Amino acid sequence: MTSQAKQNIQNKISFFFKNNTVILIIAFITAFVLWGFVLANQNPDRTKNLTGVKVTFEGEADLIARSLVIVGDRATVLPDVTVSVSTDLLHYTALSNTNITATVSLRSITGEGSHTLDIRATTSNGSVLRISPSSVTVQIDKLTTKRVPIEVDYEGDLSANYWHGEPVLSKTEVEISGAYSILSSIASAICKVPLASRTESFSNSISLILVDSNGFIVNSNLLYGDLPSVTVALTIFPQKVVSLDVLGSLIGNDNLKNNYEIYEIITSPATVTIIGETATLADINKLQLERWDIAGASKNLERELKIVIPEGVTVLGDITSVIAYVNIREKILEKTFEIIPITVRNLGRDFDCTLIRTAATITISGKISVINRIKRGDIELYIDLKGLKAPFNGDMPINVDFGSDSLLDEITVSLDNPTVTVIISDK
Repeated sequence: MTSQAKQNIQNKISFFFKNNTVILIIAFITAFVLWGFVLANQNPDRTKNLTGVKVTFEGEADLIARSLVIVGDRATVLPDVTVSVSTDLLHYTALSNTNITATVSLRSITGEGSHTLDIRATTSNGSVLRISPSSVTVQIDKLTTKRVPIEVDYEGDLSANYWHGEPVLSKTEVEISGAYSILSSIASAICKVPLASRTESFSNSISLILVDSNGFIVNSNLLYGDLPSVTVALTIFPQKVVSLDVLGSLIGNDNLKNNYEIYEIITSPATVTIIGETATLADINKLQLERWDIAGASKNLERELKIVIPEGVTVLGDITSVIAYVNIREKILEKTFEIIPITVRNLGRDFDCTLIRTAATITISGKISVINRIKRGDIELYIDLKGLKAPFNGDMPINVDFGSDSLLDEITVSLDNPTVTVIISDK
């Protein structure tokens, strides 16, 4: 074919398409309508695999009526399955696992033990071809009921400024139902009472945690029925540590025996903890005690005193009284004697001694009756030079002599300067 002939053919084709656009559009629409007509009348089937289909039990009420129960957690016993469904093209796209009902019938089970059961599936949008897995094995046990004690445990701690009482439970034990093999291991039910961040009393329903004899948690999903719970009422109050006002309870403490005084007051216990409303505790820093007359006393006293408890306040520990100790002594007197000569003892006969200063000031303190007996002439200050030889130049301690060693046990002595410089030379 010549190039001229080829060009003529191409020109004719181009002319056809440019001048027959309407014909082409009509042909396309006709083909589309014909295809829709085929689908509507023929509607061919397609197979669709649906995963994650949930499976449920049928006839469980009948099983329970026979005092039998499934052992284990349903999520483990009944795995999801994959179902293959043959459906027409019109339903193919909309078909999902929610359109499938998959069940396991328990009606054939009459006794305990292991049972392998078929899984059945149905749908209104097609026919089921396959189920994978196609069966499930269940363990059946005797249905039993057991009562276990409820034990209280706490989660977290209250603030140091708050107190809680003993929790009051709506019941002290709980009844649970389930497989005998599971219930036989359950020893108690734990009620965990939350304390952290709480500042007010509360009454709440709290779910219980089942544990075995070793304290390990038993999965509540293994039980038959709802998870057991208990109502807990717990009282929470602010608390405060306060002292006991013994001095405020004393009568005649300014009228003791002449020259006697109180030098120490002790209570046992030293403090108590009180609880009450915040406004009530705000102005309480110590508790008053019953009145106690100690007029004319001259020795240590001890007595049990009742606590005066304000309205709206409770003392923890059921403490209603304390032991009070009032220690009384003779008053202390201080006396100073100035320019008391310093003497020398045990100087060797071959030596001379010179003191840089020859007198000192002494202050004594003690019971009035003791201090008043001491006169200036009863006091001797001295230095002991025993064993020292010339030449010597140094400080020596000043000793005090009252003529009685026992007197030193009753008084306190201080000197304006406890040493003196001593010079020893040959004669």
